Amino acid sequence: TKALEYGQKVLQLAPNNTLVRNALSAIYAQTGEFNKAMEQIQEIQKIQPDNPNIHLTLGIIYLGQQEYDKAIEAAEKAIEQNPENLLPYDTLGRAYLAQKVYDKALDSFKMALEREPEYVPALLGLGSLYGTQGQYFDAFSYYTRVLDINPETSEAHLGLGGVYRMTGHQALALAEFEKILTYQPKSSLVLFNAADLALQLQKYDDAIAYSSRLLTENPQHINAQYILAQAYLSKGEV
Repeated sequence: TKALEYGQKVLQLAPNNTLVRNALSAIYAQTGEFNKAMEQIQEIQKIQPDNPNIHLTLGIIYLGQQEYDKAIEAAEKAIEQNPENLLPYDTLGRAYLAQKVYDKALDSFKMALEREPEYVPALLGLGSLYGTQGQYFDAFSYYTRVLDINPETSEAHLGLGGVYRMTGHQALALAEFEKILTYQPKSSLVLFNAADLALQLQKYDDAIAYSSRLLTENPQHINAQYILAQAYLSKGEV
């Protein structure tokens, strides 16, 4: 990304710039490059051991690495340093959610919303929490609140699609995935769900189209190959 490119250039000129290193660490964490993210944090610790952003970013890294106990510890330290920063509440909630400690996940997300009622990550977290527990009406309400704030929030459309699938509304689920494809046309996860739902709904041409697009992105996708074969078979094109 441009941010990554310019950040690296800044560090060549000012290697002790902890703000840039922290920004780079966050970018690496968001893109799944956790080792590079940790390298930046380690450099920050050398330059400024009491940097307030260290625990904040460590929480994100540990969450991505599925080291949930460490993510919780880091997020709690970040909250102690700055209780008004919303991000560590989200990290805390998602770590507890992954551990199925639902009461603490609920508390974490709601603490963020007490500070900012339209904080999208916490709304998404609650949608996921309630969906996981089978409380689909509550999940629906939080996902739709997110879409009122930003209609192109893919995680909310994914969540709604999941809610519709679990409650037997397959056509509505397909519509949610199709909305995502208007602005993320190459998403493998979304293309698979769209192809699978189209096949269930006997929309064989759509199933063929979505599975073919998925195979363009990932030729080895076994489930896409299966859907494609089933769609052609159902059309009588053996």
